[in-house]
Amino acid sequence: MPKSADFAALRAHDLNHLTVLQALLATKSVTQAARQLELSQPALSKSLERLRREFDDPLLVREGNRMRLTPRAQELAPLVDAALDQVAQVFTAKGPFDPARARGRQRIGANDYVQIELGVPLLQRVLERAPLVRLEFRPVGLLQPEQLLAEGLVDLVVGPNWPNLSLRRQPLYSDPFVAVAAPGRRGAPARLDLEAFCALPQLDVSPSGAGLLRTLIDNALAAQGARRELSAMCSSFLAVPAMLARSDLVALVPQRIVARFAPGSVQVLDLDFGLPDYEVSLWWHNATHADPLARWLRDQLVELTKAA
Repeated sequence: MPKSADFAALRAHDLNHLTVLQALLATKSVTQAARQLELSQPALSKSLERLRREFDDPLLVREGNRMRLTPRAQELAPLVDAALDQVAQVFTAKGPFDPARARGRQRIGANDYVQIELGVPLLQRVLERAPLVRLEFRPVGLLQPEQLLAEGLVDLVVGPNWPNLSLRRQPLYSDPFVAVAAPGRRGAPARLDLEAFCALPQLDVSPSGAGLLRTLIDNALAAQGARRELSAMCSSFLAVPAMLARSDLVALVPQRIVARFAPGSVQVLDLDFGLPDYEVSLWWHNATHADPLARWLRDQLVELTKAA
């Protein structure tokens, strides 16, 4: 990045003169350059005089019936061409986004459940359709999506509904909670009413560590006049079967994750009462809303959830 002193030096120059200089160096003629730029010949002659003073060099010298470039002008010609090419790229609108040619990195904040449910098919799609894009999944942790996105730690967040976020949001899908226990757990009925459920020791699963799901579930139980007792907590849905093994604990998990557990590692206990679903949404910041790569990736996530 240019230093502040470099910017000060640039401001001392009229950068519009670069186009005049390019035309003069290319045509080696004031008349032809004026015609090319649709300027009068006297106006272009004045610009040439300013350029000569600026570079302390005649730039164009007469040789018989034609003009030729000075050594300094010959040095400047490729530099001026390259500079104007770069400037043109700044103002030239890009064509349609092509994922096959796109380059970049997209960082997605998500817990283990989301990484398995959506991360696996998303990675496969990116490898197939945008092979030059690097996909990174990162844990959300205790930081809210607003902080993660505002500070540029991730580009997208996929997860449950955090309250009071001033972010853009796209709902993806809902997944009902189910109760799971160790296989063959003694005394566990196949179907749990509210009283029987709350009487069982509970394993709380909190991927973020902030207790979002705990609050969601406990508020729903409280609305039904019930309260459960938590005996332990873990931060990974995938750790649930091991945590439940050789214990009397039960845990609430999104239904889809059960299919990812090893066969026979848990038993599912039906619930005879209502609980809110585990709602998964996509969150992003205004700063990346119009970015073509980020927009394409968001579209892929929406498509994947519709196809599931």
